[in-house]
Amino acid sequence: IAESLIDGATGRLSELTNENLSMIGYSGHCLLHLVSDITNFSLLKKKEINLQLTTVDSRTIAEVVLALHQPLLVRKKVQMINAIPPNLPAISADENRVQQILYNLVNNAIKFTDSGTIKISADIVKGERGALQRENEKDSNLVHNLQFAAKVFWAQKKPKTLAANTIRNSQLENWLAITVSDTGTGIPADKLDQIFEAFEKTDGSMLEVYGGTGLGLAVTQQLVKLHGGQLYIQSQAGVGSQFTFTLPIYEAQAEKMPPPLSGHFLIDTQPSLNVGTALPLSEMSANAFEKAEVSTETPPEDVTTDKNGEFILVVDDEPVNRQILINYLSLRNYTVTQAASGAEVLTLIEKGAKPDLILLDVMMPGMSGYEVTRKIRQKWQADELPIILLTATNRVADLVVGLESGANDYLTKPVSKDELLARINTHLHILQLKAQTLQNEKRLRQFLEAMPVGIAVLDAQSKLYYINQKAQQLLGKGMLEVTHEPVPECYQIYVAGTNQLYPPEELPGVRALRGESIIADNMDIHQGDKIIPIEVWGTPIFDDDDNITYTLAVFQDTTERKMAMEAQERFAQELSQLNKAYERFVPREFLSLLDKQNILDVNLGDQVEKEITVLFTDIREFTAISEGMTPQDIFEFINAYLGQMEPVIIEHHGIIDKYIGDAIMVLFPTSANDAVNGAIAMLKKLAQYNQLLQRAGFKSLQIGIGINTGPLMLGTVGGQHRMEGTVIADAVNLASRIEGLTKIYNTPLLITEQTYLNLDDPLQYHIRVIDAVKVKGKSSVITIYEIYDADPPEILALKDETSDDFELGFVLYHGEEYVDAQPFFKQVLQINQKDQAAQVYL
Repeated sequence: IAESLIDGATGRLSELTNENLSMIGYSGHCLLHLVSDITNFSLLKKKEINLQLTTVDSRTIAEVVLALHQPLLVRKKVQMINAIPPNLPAISADENRVQQILYNLVNNAIKFTDSGTIKISADIVKGERGALQRENEKDSNLVHNLQFAAKVFWAQKKPKTLAANTIRNSQLENWLAITVSDTGTGIPADKLDQIFEAFEKTDGSMLEVYGGTGLGLAVTQQLVKLHGGQLYIQSQAGVGSQFTFTLPIYEAQAEKMPPPLSGHFLIDTQPSLNVGTALPLSEMSANAFEKAEVSTETPPEDVTTDKNGEFILVVDDEPVNRQILINYLSLRNYTVTQAASGAEVLTLIEKGAKPDLILLDVMMPGMSGYEVTRKIRQKWQADELPIILLTATNRVADLVVGLESGANDYLTKPVSKDELLARINTHLHILQLKAQTLQNEKRLRQFLEAMPVGIAVLDAQSKLYYINQKAQQLLGKGMLEVTHEPVPECYQIYVAGTNQLYPPEELPGVRALRGESIIADNMDIHQGDKIIPIEVWGTPIFDDDDNITYTLAVFQDTTERKMAMEAQERFAQELSQLNKAYERFVPREFLSLLDKQNILDVNLGDQVEKEITVLFTDIREFTAISEGMTPQDIFEFINAYLGQMEPVIIEHHGIIDKYIGDAIMVLFPTSANDAVNGAIAMLKKLAQYNQLLQRAGFKSLQIGIGINTGPLMLGTVGGQHRMEGTVIADAVNLASRIEGLTKIYNTPLLITEQTYLNLDDPLQYHIRVIDAVKVKGKSSVITIYEIYDADPPEILALKDETSDDFELGFVLYHGEEYVDAQPFFKQVLQINQKDQAAQVYL
């Protein structure tokens, strides 16, 4: 059913679901082989097992076994290799038993191999008087390790059921030696004689070292012997192991035998059936194992990285068990990391990992959960890192050993999900309560010790209960020993300005025991020749029944307080200077428009919409002016000019939004009149500045000013590391376009009709309509006006004199009566030959 779900029988499933289904399928096969091992072990002891002999393709069987074990390599850097040549002859054996032999050997290799390779290979060997050697390799090293006498019987026609004692009465000369080799931990020499024993010892020591049921290799050896072959082992600790077993080669004519199996098969080895049935794997299921075969990448340790809850470490050498626990924990908001051995856990801890709780299997290869717990307790105590042991045994002795090792709790497999989560929640809650208590105590101590004042606590009997370091330094002594001396005498507390000891009953701490809250600033502490003036506050502390149980006395050296006040004043001055420095980059008025108190309140993306008048100005022909200047001269020249303009702008309530080289962009949030008045003042200031330039030998400067009024978006733009305040609106662009038109009409100041309409009284200015134009980027016609209050007196008078003619010509021209308009503009030019605006119309 699991394989059909993976193949899509009920629809497409997620990758995680398919992985869990693969674990379910693998667990089923594990259980089947475990039951088979137990049953076979019982039958072998009674000598009642029978073989179903047939021709068997060793390469195909090896491929099936490797595919079945692929899910175990998810967290191992191990590659499994089927190195059996495809052209080897078939063997004469019980197919189900051969698969069971290979299954146990490969499973054992995976258990003890964390990286490298696991390989299945095969060689043809000859048997003669108990000695075996490979074909064409009589001197091979393998010969010295494959000494045996093989006797086997084979029916000439059909495979028969043979009794176990019958197969040993015949002899074959050709054998197939199949080797399962690994690059794992190897087996110590003193353990080689024990690994084929069934682990029936009551102390469980072998189980603790090697894990598992202890039946796999014992059953494997008996099944090999049942076929007439033998099982050998070569192993070196730290290098790896080789398990080699021999099976007879089928030498009868091929047409008399069933054809060898081919393709992918799952072999049903239920002993109760006495018949092996080959169940074909679906193509998709087989491919799923093949795709995983070439991957040796270790997945990330955190299997729930999208969680942010408590950190739980799951430790078990069986990946199925780990997956079950991970699935349980995924129901809660836990961050889970998994480990496959005790050594891996200790490595994680040595690298600085500190889980909130560990779920630890007891029976693991190499290092048991008990030993891991004892080593962890050398670093973290039970109330600092809870450990819950998981074991398949439920003996009281095991429970005692686990708790004596330092475990907090003990659960027996199979673990109930609800019980597991409840136990975890309980231990985490205890851990949190302790952490909170310790944190609160730490914070209180830190708070009291970090206070710039001395603190003392008196109990209800006026005895000193606590005193912080600052108070000890101030008073010259720590906690009082048992003494009959009054507190003032012990601590040399005197009435300020005298040599008279302070009355004990008048101490603020003592008076607080009478329910008073009092401040006394008439005390001195004498420390030899040093006299320290202090202030003391006394406050009662009540219990739930309103009884005074303690009093709090706070001491402060008034000299330190004065120094603190001076330091605070210096800090305030520095902060003020810093704010002023910030205001040079972000004006305070700009912050006010954003409704912010200071620069620290400004965040990226803050914005507000307001109707504001925008002034845009720059120096005409600045490129030509700067051609003969050095970069330093250019900066000095621009800064000198801007230094003339800035005070005038600020005086008229303008906010300088930005400097763009020689250009200035100014916001006037209060009224359009401020902008116009500021522009006139800037032009008059420029006239004065030009006189200085001329006297210094420089050319006079000319500037253009464009003013527009409209809705603006003020806010902050930028990125994570840099942002700036700015305004974004069409009104800004239009002010810039209008400033550019001042060159065409040879006038220094132009405003839009929108600004004209926002003036309190336009007639208070010398103003005339100039043109109705379409500026770049605008589809509608914009009416623009000239304000010439800052013109020289003689030019101003000429423009006043010709204003009526100019406006009549304007009306006729834009009424498309071009011929009638010309005389009026000519009349203007006849009076004022320098009127460039009139010249434009002609």
